[in-house]
Amino acid sequence: MYLFTFFYILHFLYRMIIPFFNVYVSTIQGILLAKFSSYRLK
Repeated sequence: MYLFTFFYILHFLYRMIIPFFNVYVSTIQGILLAKFSSYRLK
């Protein structure tokens, strides 16, 4: 029972964290792409 609760909490945290992680990664990629393109234009 304890193991089941642990896996349930882990699954819940995983479901909560993944969207935030995707937003974080896409934001970082956008910033890097903007800096790279502005560097190329100079």
